[in-house]
Amino acid sequence: MGSPFDPILADWHHPLAEPLVRLFLHDDPTSDVLLVGAMDRVWRRHRWLNPALATLARQRLLFPDAGRDVPATLRVHVLRDSAGGTRQVWGRRFRFEAVRAFEAELSYDRGRNLIVERLGRTGRLEITWRMESVEPDGLAISAAGGWIRIAGRRAIPLPAVLTPRARAVQRGVGRDSIAVEVTIGLPVLGPILGYSGTFRMTSARPVP
Repeated sequence: MGSPFDPILADWHHPLAEPLVRLFLHDDPTSDVLLVGAMDRVWRRHRWLNPALATLARQRLLFPDAGRDVPATLRVHVLRDSAGGTRQVWGRRFRFEAVRAFEAELSYDRGRNLIVERLGRTGRLEITWRMESVEPDGLAISAAGGWIRIAGRRAIPLPAVLTPRARAVQRGVGRDSIAVEVTIGLPVLGPILGYSGTFRMTSARPVP
């Protein structure tokens, strides 16, 4: 069983900071991991993209908002399928004037040795992630590709110009906190938006 990140992190021999272990290797469906904190800075570029980002916000993919000291939460819930596989559902909330909520389901692709993240209301957008680096106090992952799932298991790759360039760095702080820094962009536009801040970790019962 284990978490989707177990096979990925097994290739790295550095021990992880305790908060990162609790987050990435969480595999207990009876208790969620809940992180509560604030994003010191949420930024975005290219204001002419705001209408497109607003549309993506309705699909729970991205958002056009920016600000400082934005309250945020991350809840990680574990699902197990009939074959014994484990998935993590990451539910994020950013409290701007309008609360921006988006969820992603993460699973492990054994054939490609990558993490697959399914995003949006329908879960049809797939982004694959590769582990870029692992250090004792932190790790970095970066997007490796993108697909649109159109029917059952059939998926078509995104055109190169629409394939996100994304990178996330997470570092353990003390015994119960995680500092995050995320940047998202496109090949022809460079970085479009990003956020950075700190979460404090706790455990919580799954939402019914």
